[in-house]
Amino acid sequence: MIDATSLRRALILTTALAACAVPTASGRIAVAGPRVDATSDAEARRLQGATQTLAAELSAAARCGTDRFGACVAPALRHGGIGGRTTAMLARVVMADAPVGPGRTYLFGLQAANDAAGDEARWLLPLLYGPGRRRHQHEIASQLALAGGMLRRAARAGAGGCMPESRALATRT
Repeated sequence: MIDATSLRRALILTTALAACAVPTASGRIAVAGPRVDATSDAEARRLQGATQTLAAELSAAARCGTDRFGACVAPALRHGGIGGRTTAMLARVVMADAPVGPGRTYLFGLQAANDAAGDEARWLLPLLYGPGRRRHQHEIASQLALAGGMLRRAARAGAGGCMPESRALATRT
């Protein structure tokens, strides 16, 4: 059964696609999406760098010793919560202008990984200060290691360049 929200979404999508439809020489209708430009690639590379930096910080915090654990881990959790959410939001903005293809898929992966890492860090931070914080140290360290690895893999997924079409465009101009 289709509910009203799904129907509205389908109508909006259909309207957006119809607005971008362009007749081709063969008489078929093609959808003219956003064009790849050098800016999209540069923005994707900046997001990749931010993701790698956050991954390194979370992974380093996962290796903190038990003495002064809170002082060692708290900055990484704060940066992970704020940086993960911000990078995910910026990836969504860049993704909106990227055409469907490998570049957009890469940006979607960056967005998802940063969003998840940010949520994880915001969830772990209260455990650091709550009752039984000593018993939560192992859980916090292991979750930070997992989040750091996830971000590292997401950033490496586009190591060959997010949008190769934009490099060709930049060399032509």
